[in-house]
Amino acid sequence: MKKAQSDKLGFVPQKDIVYNKLLPYADRLDGESSEILSRIKGNLGRAVQLREIWPGVLFWTRKLSTYMRLYGRKFSKEDHVLFIKLLYELVTIPRLEISMMQGLARLLINLLKKKELLSREDLELPWRPLYELHDRILFSKTEHLGLNWFPNSVESVLKTLVKNCRPYFSETATQEMLDEWRPLLCPFDVTMQRAISYFELFLPTTLPPELHHKGFMLWFNELINLWVSVQNLPSWEVHLVNLFARLANDNIGYIDWDPYIPKIFTRVLRSLNLPVGTGQMMVPRYITNAYDISHVVLWVSSLLGGPSKQTQAQLSGLFNSITSFFHPSNHGRWLFDLALDFDRAVPTQHDGATSMYNSEVCLS
Repeated sequence: MKKAQSDKLGFVPQKDIVYNKLLPYADRLDGESSEILSRIKGNLGRAVQLREIWPGVLFWTRKLSTYMRLYGRKFSKEDHVLFIKLLYELVTIPRLEISMMQGLARLLINLLKKKELLSREDLELPWRPLYELHDRILFSKTEHLGLNWFPNSVESVLKTLVKNCRPYFSETATQEMLDEWRPLLCPFDVTMQRAISYFELFLPTTLPPELHHKGFMLWFNELINLWVSVQNLPSWEVHLVNLFARLANDNIGYIDWDPYIPKIFTRVLRSLNLPVGTGQMMVPRYITNAYDISHVVLWVSSLLGGPSKQTQAQLSGLFNSITSFFHPSNHGRWLFDLALDFDRAVPTQHDGATSMYNSEVCLS
C-alpha cells in the first residue's frame, strides 16, 4: 500500500497523518496534497528569489504550516531538508522584524521536531547565526534604553529553536563554541553567567560515540572540576547542573560519574534548603539558586545502574535523610517546598491537601 502511494505521489512521504486514510474522500487526498505542495514550493521559491518577505514569503510559509496540519509531513526527505535550510536562512536574516522571525521560527521548530525523520548525515546546520541572533535579542544593548522592544515570548521561542537545531550542529561546532566563550569564564565577573548559559543551551551532547573526542570530552573535565570547586552556590551553577543532566541522559554508559556521585547528592540535598544543625540554620530559598528538580531527576535517573551500584545507595540515603521532614507532626515551610518539588518530578493526581502524603508515599 505504501509502495502504491509512493508511486502515485512520485516520492516516499516522510510522515503523513495515518487517520486521513479513514476519511470518506481518502482516495482523492494524494492528488489534492500533491497539487497544494507543488504550489507552495513554486510560489515560496519565487517569493524568496524576489526577496519579497511580505506578503510573499510569510503568506506561503503559513500555507506550508497549514499543509502540515492537514497532511502531516507528506513530502520527500529532500524537500524536508530544503524546507529546513530555507527557513533557517530566513530566520537568521539580520534585523528581521521580530514578529516575522517568531512565526518563521515556530514553523522551523515544527519541521525539526521529529528527530527520527532526519539524521546528522541528512542535515547539518551552522550554529553561529543562531548564536548571533540569540545574542542580539536576549543581550540587546538598546532594549533597556527603549530603542527596541521584544515580546516576552521571544526568549522561549529562541531557546526551543536552538534545542531543536542542536543535534544537527557540525562535529567541529563544540571546539568553535569553546574558543568563542572560554574567554568569558571568569568567576568574579558577570560574564560567567553569560558563558555558562551559552554552554548549557548550545553545546551538542548527542554526537555518536566515535566523535566523543570532538564533543563532550573537550569540556567535561574542565566544567565538572569548576562545579566541584565552587561552594557558594552562584547563579550560574544551575545552568551547569542542567548541562550535566542533559549530558548524562544523552550518553548513558559512556561517562564515569562514580568519582562525582557523592558530591552530586550532597549538592542536591543542600539545594533542598532544609534546616540543619542545633541552630536550625537555613538560608532563604531564593538566594540559594536551588536546582531545577526536573533536571536533577533526569541526572540521577541517568546515573542509576552500572557495576558499582553507588547511585542507588546514595539515592536511598537521600530519601532516608529527608523522609522525616514529611512527617505530619513536623511543621515548617519546607513541607510545601519539598512536596512541590517532588510532585513536579513525579506527577500524580491529587489535590493540594494530600500532596504531602503522596510525596511521603513516593519517598518510602
